Amino acid sequence: MKACVFINLPAAIARRASVEASFAAAQSGGWALQRFEALGPADVAAIGGGLTPTEKACFASHRAALALHLEGDDPVLIVEDDAVFAPQAFTVLDGMLAQAGDWDILYTDAALCDFNLMVHLASRRDSMAGRGEFLPVDLKGRSFFGATAYAIRGAAKARLHAALTADEISQPYDLFLRDLIHKGEFKAAVCFPFLTSLAPQADASQIQGGDTAVFDATLNAYRRLMYVDRDLGQCRADAQRLGAHSDEAARLVGGVFAAIVSPAFPLDR
Repeated sequence: MKACVFINLPAAIARRASVEASFAAAQSGGWALQRFEALGPADVAAIGGGLTPTEKACFASHRAALALHLEGDDPVLIVEDDAVFAPQAFTVLDGMLAQAGDWDILYTDAALCDFNLMVHLASRRDSMAGRGEFLPVDLKGRSFFGATAYAIRGAAKARLHAALTADEISQPYDLFLRDLIHKGEFKAAVCFPFLTSLAPQADASQIQGGDTAVFDATLNAYRRLMYVDRDLGQCRADAQRLGAHSDEAARLVGGVFAAIVSPAFPLDR
């Protein structure tokens, strides 16, 4: 049985209920959902490094969750408790992991910061989703962040855990993992269209402060738009909230880019 492990603080009862309900509604044959109780600041008080105690606890939680699933050849899917699953998430994930390819880590969603890639993917999302087509997008050299949901192949589990073992934690977990990928120590891709997305609770991060609120909200909105089972009502609400931070010229630019990502605009011309 393949494990889908969600990291959850004891007090985050609503988040636990949300991820459990989403998993139950997904096609999860061969996968079992397991809860990992997230570590808190007190649990990492002895760990050095320049991060906040909450960020250290997040890093240590991912590392400890992986440590419980190092045996065997089955992959493990590690998710944070603000993830939601598409109905076909596990069927598609199994298919992609079974394909000939040497991916060590397969993200089912990520915050992409590569503008050209974001536009290109947005222009293809609807046609791909309509055909039930998914592709792995190589993340080496790409600007991205987030570790909301990612699968680790069996052969890479112990190697990744060893790479995460350190006496000091000085970089947020998702960026540390991204840098391992950029250095070529692990080969990673993100499945597109995204097989998982962010629940509304993700907009109130338990880790990050409020100084990056607009940046985070913008990328969260994009991630929800690129989700294969997207909720257009949620996406519309995201866009309306973001509109409060733009002026008329910015909205006009947005209209131009809306045309660029439409099927009527031939990006490959």
